[in-house]
Amino acid sequence: MKVLYLTYGKQSNVIRYLGNALETKGMEIDTFNVASSISYRHSKFKIPSFKPMNISNTLLAVFRYRKNWKMFFLRTSYAFRIMTHIAEKHIQKNIGKYDAILQSGVIFAPSFKNLSIPYFPYIDHTYQISKKYSQVADLPDYSLCASRKWEAMERDVYEKASKIFTMSNFVKNSLINDYNIPTEKIVVVGAGPNFFQLPVLENKNYDGKTILFVGVEFKRKGGYILLEAFQIVRKWIKDAKLIIIGSNPGIQENGVEIKGRLEYQDLLHVYEKASVFALPSLREPFGLSFLEAMAYQLPCIGTNIEAIPEIVDDGKSGFVVPIMNSKVLAEKIILLLSNKELMTKMGEEGCCKVRERFNWCKVAEKIAYDLENS
Repeated sequence: MKVLYLTYGKQSNVIRYLGNALETKGMEIDTFNVASSISYRHSKFKIPSFKPMNISNTLLAVFRYRKNWKMFFLRTSYAFRIMTHIAEKHIQKNIGKYDAILQSGVIFAPSFKNLSIPYFPYIDHTYQISKKYSQVADLPDYSLCASRKWEAMERDVYEKASKIFTMSNFVKNSLINDYNIPTEKIVVVGAGPNFFQLPVLENKNYDGKTILFVGVEFKRKGGYILLEAFQIVRKWIKDAKLIIIGSNPGIQENGVEIKGRLEYQDLLHVYEKASVFALPSLREPFGLSFLEAMAYQLPCIGTNIEAIPEIVDDGKSGFVVPIMNSKVLAEKIILLLSNKELMTKMGEEGCCKVRERFNWCKVAEKIAYDLENS
């Protein structure tokens, strides 16, 4: 079976790992990035793009999203139409070549026309979820973002899709309640850690003092809440350490080690050596890093928002804590770091869950079944 995988970038490497997993199931995957020519920057030089469509979209993004325009550059109605026309043109050029279309996210459509082959969006979020976010200082206000035209185009993609693959039940419920999509049209397939192969660990060592945070957007991922909690933790566990990966908040604090962005192998080494994973996110469409930590037998602590409670089983593979509550977060960290037996038990529980459910092989099996039976 030959599948066209429409994307708009790497999407935290989901495209790479899911595509590879589908190929191991005997599928032939052609990936096509509909956003490759849409950027406010030149493709080779660090200067603004002077393509007319990019200049137009920049002006529209600035008008609608103000200071957050770069973050939402691809989320204007104009960008939606441009990417859809690019996808449409590519499909038209390759009529008869593909048996199905898999689509990453819904910030474009595969076509504005009726297609002769089935298409399947794979999503971790919906816009209506974003609109319900409580406003947090210095984080974007999603309720004022997309235009009504954009919302109508997003809804149209869901309605015309053969089926919709979601990472979580949380997103499935949004499709049902916010978009009136029939339950039987939605398939929850989950996601996986970004490894080609799951690690095999023998005698995982918990030093009882190393907390790990992995996230590029430090504030959105709850980094400052974790720093507050860590100050409490250090009063009880004097030699506790906090390792921050992916971002650099520009702080200097005893016991805090900031590593910034790491190469793949270096990141895996840190997962292997850590004792507890903490990501008290304020907003989190899914949370792939939880799966990576669980694969390395780390008990996880996350917040009670969106898909996180589906990933972290409270009291089994870790703890789910209230959002923006550094005191409760600190209590759970102290409880874990003080109890090697509990860390071991929860770490093993999480690792089993990844092996049995949350990995790209399992995701590909579910997706391949519906693609082949469409």
